[in-house]
Amino acid sequence: MKKTLIITTVFFLLSIAAKSVANIAPPSLQPDKSFQSPQKPLRVNDTAFSSIRLPFVKNNSPKDKNVTFKANIFSGDVYVADDCITYLFPGGDKTRWVLKEKILNSTHSAVAGQQQAVSKVNYIIGTDKKNWRSNVPTYHTLTFGEIYTGIQLDLKAYGNNVEKLFTVGFGGNPSDIKIAVEGATGISINSAGELEITTDAGTVAMTKPAAYQRIGGRRVYVQAEYYLHAQKTAGANDVQCYAYGFKTGPYSKKHPLVIDPLLASTFIGGGGFERSRDITTDAAGNIYITGWTSDTLYPVTAEAYDTSLNEGGGDVFVSKLNSDLTELIASTFIGGTRGEDCYGITVDRDTGAVCIAGHTNSPDFPMSSGAYDSSYNLGSDANDFDIFIAKLDSSLSTLIASTYLGGTKNDEAYALCLDATGDIYIAGRSESSSYPTTPDSYDQYFNDGYDIVVSKLDNTLSTLIASTFMGGTDWDFAGDITMGNANTVFVVGHSKSSNYPVTLGAYDTSYNNNYDIFISKLSPDLTSLLASTFLGGSGDDRGFKVIVDPTTNDIILGGQSYSSDYPSTPGTYDTTHNGNLDFVLSKLSSDLSRLLASTFIWGYERDEVYGIALDAEGYLYIAGQTRQRNYPTTPGTFKEEYSAFYYEQFITKFDNALVHMIASTFVGDGGNSHSGGGMTIDPNGHILITGYTRMPGFPVTPGAYDETHNGDYVGVIKNPDVYVSKLTPDLCRGDFVDADGDNHNDICADNCPGMCNVEQLDADGDGIGDVCDDTPGCGGCDQPACEQTCEVDRDGDGVLDDADNCPGNCNVEQLDGDGDGVGDVCDETPGCGGCDQAACEVAC
Repeated sequence: MKKTLIITTVFFLLSIAAKSVANIAPPSLQPDKSFQSPQKPLRVNDTAFSSIRLPFVKNNSPKDKNVTFKANIFSGDVYVADDCITYLFPGGDKTRWVLKEKILNSTHSAVAGQQQAVSKVNYIIGTDKKNWRSNVPTYHTLTFGEIYTGIQLDLKAYGNNVEKLFTVGFGGNPSDIKIAVEGATGISINSAGELEITTDAGTVAMTKPAAYQRIGGRRVYVQAEYYLHAQKTAGANDVQCYAYGFKTGPYSKKHPLVIDPLLASTFIGGGGFERSRDITTDAAGNIYITGWTSDTLYPVTAEAYDTSLNEGGGDVFVSKLNSDLTELIASTFIGGTRGEDCYGITVDRDTGAVCIAGHTNSPDFPMSSGAYDSSYNLGSDANDFDIFIAKLDSSLSTLIASTYLGGTKNDEAYALCLDATGDIYIAGRSESSSYPTTPDSYDQYFNDGYDIVVSKLDNTLSTLIASTFMGGTDWDFAGDITMGNANTVFVVGHSKSSNYPVTLGAYDTSYNNNYDIFISKLSPDLTSLLASTFLGGSGDDRGFKVIVDPTTNDIILGGQSYSSDYPSTPGTYDTTHNGNLDFVLSKLSSDLSRLLASTFIWGYERDEVYGIALDAEGYLYIAGQTRQRNYPTTPGTFKEEYSAFYYEQFITKFDNALVHMIASTFVGDGGNSHSGGGMTIDPNGHILITGYTRMPGFPVTPGAYDETHNGDYVGVIKNPDVYVSKLTPDLCRGDFVDADGDNHNDICADNCPGMCNVEQLDADGDGIGDVCDDTPGCGGCDQPACEQTCEVDRDGDGVLDDADNCPGNCNVEQLDGDGDGVGDVCDETPGCGGCDQAACEVAC
């Protein structure tokens, strides 16, 4: 398989002085002659739309033949020609300043559009119809093609950013890349590894380059940094020209070369009490968290929607940090005069809007004009809640939309998600027979106790598109909601109702006992229950989180079980209940008819799961809090030992089949380190967690937004602070040891740390590299970089291990009486008659 190295850089605006630059003339195409200079220097994060993907427009004007495509990013304009990229940014006195990047020593011919966008552009300018253009195509990506031997350059535009992707294929050498910068007064590499370009108008920066390979379906990070070429002079006017390129480390397969794998960690808080409930990211990697605070000193930003804590039982907070957790970009309160809490947050990738959902008992919770329901439904009752749903712009300065949703008793929302059009689904529970439902919905009638409610609102929160009850005659609780293929809706939770609705052909149609986990699949319009199943044993089982594998459409849930007979599947990580409470991970088919994989993980009384996630390579992560001192961790991970006074945060990584625990770590430093918030994976594959902790020793990183725990002492303990932490996918600790020279961390990331194996081949998926595995199942091994082969015969019987039916025991004749592929000398049931032990590893 051909392997490629991808190098990405992002060009973004850091700061601009109110001064123009006239080093080079801009292209003749002038899209905005009435440009107004900004009132303050622009920064990349000032805009509310920094993550929106913008199209390139093909230029069909005969007057501007030197421009092939253009894009209007929010901090300026970008013009693309066959040999260069030109950036026009705002300066002072209603002028613009210009930078140009030129590809040096290239043999490529032309730039072309790729990934054509749906939108079209019409140019109706002037009275001469010969110059009019209609249905001009737009493109998400431009490609320069092969700019050097084996090296391709592509271009994307987002918000304030322009992203360049260099793909180094067969025969390519990254050192061949040479890009000249015209219009600059200087060029340097800062301490963060960014390329800084100085001009008379200010400073522009390009992000530190990220490099990776895709090998065997996996993204493998590689060391990369900028290289500065000697200063040159270009053009008839003796314009100063600078040039840069790249230096890369050795190409490895699975992991980045990281000095500190806890990439970033920070506190957020004041002296009072706060707790974080959920976390998400936008396309640019900015991090958003939400939760509850009663702290007037919780940090908010000057231009936030609401900078003052409201009276009552505490407010919702929403905070936005940059991707390395060094800057609080925006932070706001939102609430009324009683109390509220927020459990769900997500970002609309098309608009950048931040959507949150929770519940409030404030009759004056802020509502928007035209909201579906602008009136609090509980009157004077201060003990019950109404659901709220709200949307803020990405700068957290404007409340775009907000609505109540509920009946005359208690209603609570615990999760939300968006469909492909931006419509909003929420899942929660209700005691209200008057909770609003819609005609033709699956169940328009309250069933008693607490019912599940699932509701869909349009993206302006002005219309209740669909809404349904779902439940039985006892208590039902919704933990999470997510979208499946074809916009189907999956809800997971737990129910004490023996008559909770299940469907014919489901995996388990019989209520088991106490609380049972349920998984239910609804049509997008919430009119049909497409599939629904119980999942549990004779004890108490609870479901908290659900995700959908986008590759297979399998449903994966995380929860907890007190049942020794909770269903597990043969061959998974742990098929035996460990006593008391266990965490569980289970995978079902999309139609909920088959349990594909299910495993126990050690837990303890009152331990909880707060997050599950699936990365781009198919690995599964589970996060939560535990009091189990023997909770399993793996050697070399960030924190192997439990040291908590009460709870400690954990993250555990499994293969997709739930057979092998790949990595597992604690994250904390004693005390009461609650998970409480959730987990997500950022666009670069890093693991993000949030929660709240009372312990000032919780690990934070130098240069983080807040390195100091802020909670006031209440007696001998502190009020909790919110934390946000970011780890690498391998969950390794900081040491990087590589005795065998294959660029994999021997401590926790190398599947054969004593032998050089760059490719990290593991044919049987047991976490032991083929080169040191006694039973490698070695088909297709190819490691020319290390000069290793699979032609080994460890037991000396003359049969190579990859063909030996018992490679650990000498058996020259390869006897296999029952024909199951397992040699008689190591077959526990050699006369088993057709039992396929090689596949199921069980006795007959």
